[in-house]
Amino acid sequence: MDKDSYLQRIKYDGNPSSSLSVLKDLQKKHLLQVPFENLDIHWGKEIRLDPNLLFTKVVLDRRGGFCYELNGLFCTLLKLIGFEAKMVSARMWNKDKAEFGPEFDHLALIVKVDRLEYLVDVGAGDFSVGPLPIIVGKEIKDERSKFKFQQFNDTHILVSKWTSSYWKREYIFSKQERTLDEFEDMCRFQQTSPDSHFTKNKVCSRLTEVGRITLTGKTFKETQNGVVIERPFGDEATFYDLLKEFFGMVL
Repeated sequence: MDKDSYLQRIKYDGNPSSSLSVLKDLQKKHLLQVPFENLDIHWGKEIRLDPNLLFTKVVLDRRGGFCYELNGLFCTLLKLIGFEAKMVSARMWNKDKAEFGPEFDHLALIVKVDRLEYLVDVGAGDFSVGPLPIIVGKEIKDERSKFKFQQFNDTHILVSKWTSSYWKREYIFSKQERTLDEFEDMCRFQQTSPDSHFTKNKVCSRLTEVGRITLTGKTFKETQNGVVIERPFGDEATFYDLLKEFFGMVL
């Protein structure tokens, strides 16, 4: 993988080192430049967890992706810079079923800096802006929200995010290191099964300096300093116009 091309893709122009300040900067710039999106699933393009294909898609073709693609690729970048990073399996909270998904439902990262482990995630949509120190029982803040970790069982930790007036369960994860190929079966399920929420609707979303922009098959939503503006639309041509204008992506 060409590290310099990746850094240019996320508009990082500093001197990368394995420090916490660099990790924070890399994560935020990644979220600002690389969207969380599932468009290949709706365009009939198979998503394969091949590092070379992921690099071509995200860096050279200036696309986005979902957790397996974005966190899988970001992990490689962090290792090339010198970080002690590993991929871990997470199970997302399903509020409709009131249960956590299966193992390998989500791919997240754990990065160790100065003997402290941080949860890093650039592939979960609207989650954290920066690395979260994994300290059970302590409330943790990043620049936009607050989080907490709780011991879920002997092997898994629960991470929750404060949302308006309650703690929203995000996912549980273990610290066991995983390889990208271990996520292949769930990656296939997520892009083919009618039970997967990724197959139900198109989505493209990324962080902005003042909030977030999210495009679905029917609505464009922009959040600016806490103010939400929604623009519904009814034709596919508008979807592709917005995709090009706000995400720089063309079918």
